[in-house]
Amino acid sequence: MFDFKGLFLFLIQQQLLFYVIIWILFKDVKYKKIAMILGLIAYETIRYLLMSGVVIPYID
Repeated sequence: MFDFKGLFLFLIQQQLLFYVIIWILFKDVKYKKIAMILGLIAYETIRYLLMSGVVIPYID
């Protein structure tokens, strides 16, 4: 069974998922700055939750 959650957390750590989501959702140039700000806030929130132990990462 493929570990999607582990991969997801790895991608968050690598910030790749963050950029991929922004690229997919906000291809229009005029929304890019808004997308970057919202994406950064979301990324920092997820990172904070992981660091504080609220979200327990699944590591094999």
